[in-house]
Amino acid sequence: MNKFKNVKHMGAQAVEIDSPRLKRYLRYWIDLLTRLTGESPKQLFIWRLSPDKDVKLSTTNCESFSKVLSRASEGVLSKRQTVNSFRHAYEKHIQTDPKYQKMTVAERDRALGQLLHPHRTGLLYNWQVREGS
Repeated sequence: MNKFKNVKHMGAQAVEIDSPRLKRYLRYWIDLLTRLTGESPKQLFIWRLSPDKDVKLSTTNCESFSKVLSRASEGVLSKRQTVNSFRHAYEKHIQTDPKYQKMTVAERDRALGQLLHPHRTGLLYNWQVREGS
């Protein structure tokens, strides 16, 4: 994530994962990639796995990652989604949580840090959705 646009403004970020289930799945995934490649992966989500071919990186930059994600989402969701589509969906999920309304700005900044943007950007997402409706 630290290769994307926000690193220029926010500096290198470490995203904490709150979900125990997601943490467990990520551990499994990292373990699988480590076993298949013989080394700990530096990139987690840009691998091409095939039953009859060697494991290899499917992309090496954020633009091609975006294309791979878009194509994969079409196969899974029957609709192409962009990286920002997923960010917007998660932003909406965070902001519609009743706990969010009672959070301080600092707490909201921490929650939105998972999306690598501050509370102010979250407000802009809401403004754009209302204007576009």
